[in-house]
Amino acid sequence: MEAILSYIIFMPMFTALLLGLSAAPLKILRLGAGFSSVLVFALAAVVATKFDPEGGMQFVRTLPWIAHYGITYHVGVDALSLVLLLLIAFLMPLLYVYMWKERRKGYWINMMLLQTGVTGAVLSLDLLLFYLFWETMLLPIFIMIGRYGNGMHQFNAMKIVLMTVMGSMSMLFSIFYLGYDFYKQNGWWSFALSDLSGLQFDPVTSIWLAGGFLLAFAIKIPLFGFHTWMAPAYSSAPTPAVVIL
Repeated sequence: MEAILSYIIFMPMFTALLLGLSAAPLKILRLGAGFSSVLVFALAAVVATKFDPEGGMQFVRTLPWIAHYGITYHVGVDALSLVLLLLIAFLMPLLYVYMWKERRKGYWINMMLLQTGVTGAVLSLDLLLFYLFWETMLLPIFIMIGRYGNGMHQFNAMKIVLMTVMGSMSMLFSIFYLGYDFYKQNGWWSFALSDLSGLQFDPVTSIWLAGGFLLAFAIKIPLFGFHTWMAPAYSSAPTPAVVIL
């Protein structure tokens, strides 16, 4: 059962790559997307039924990735992330039904990649893995707006990229600083949330590190003052992409 979260995360991406690279006809691509989304929802339902509300982090899966720098494939689910997981898994089949008449193959492929990015970000327990899924989530949105959007879609897509890159770089700086500080204190690298949560900093450093994450999240949510991309993006983006945004 510990591998079930990996199936949930990567099944849409593998389906997209398999059917996209094989030049499968549109009908097969749509059926593959629909089938994978229903299967992901079924697996998410299994996780929900097996989840122990008093058990903390569960279905944890840890695999070494770049061991020298303490980067691991580390995923798990708690009560909050379970709610988000079920919401994503429930929405995706509905979105595929809504866009069933869509005939552009790239549209379907990007939606499946977007599902992998969003789900992976929700379930990640390693900060660099979280960052990777975070960026995986943003790329399909950029492509869908820039290529399949309406109105000034290319300009609006570029505006989103510029703003999100600014936030992503600030978050990446904070992540690397946390990992480096852990290395200085312990002699080995780690970006696992369970390890980094024990670090302590002076108030000024804490504010700067929190600010790096806050800027990225403020742009993505978006908070007032960082919301200038939202209205143009919503007006240009295809409806399924707006739902995920």
